[in-house]
Amino acid sequence: AEAPSPVWRRLFPAGSSPSPRRHHAMVAVSLPADDEAVGSRGGASREALLLVAGLSEIAADASLGGEPGGGGGGGGIVLRDVWRLWLPPSADGTVRWEPLAVRVADRADAVQGDDQPAERYGHTAVAFGDRAFVYGGVRE
Repeated sequence: AEAPSPVWRRLFPAGSSPSPRRHHAMVAVSLPADDEAVGSRGGASREALLLVAGLSEIAADASLGGEPGGGGGGGGIVLRDVWRLWLPPSADGTVRWEPLAVRVADRADAVQGDDQPAERYGHTAVAFGDRAFVYGGVRE
């Protein structure tokens, strides 16, 4: 039997969403439903997209949680934010981006004084189990 053809659907996330960006990474992960950021959902897992950092399209907006700079042809703010989009949409068809507070596993990659990853763009991200790993990129 032939596999069904994928169907593309445009999603319209409710609420706030990540700022426009380039040179970011996105990875699909399967997260435990009892993830503390989600609350208990009975032990099942749920798919999500994680959007990791990148270079802001808004060069003058320092409120985006990054550092000015970023070559990449056009400048911008080098970001360090991580956003999650749960899939599939909820029963009512709603999808929503949510910013995540993440911690680094290796203190050498932390910004001095906190546990958050350093800003970066041009990096890669891969999923392994219920974790996402970010590698490389440029910080200035």
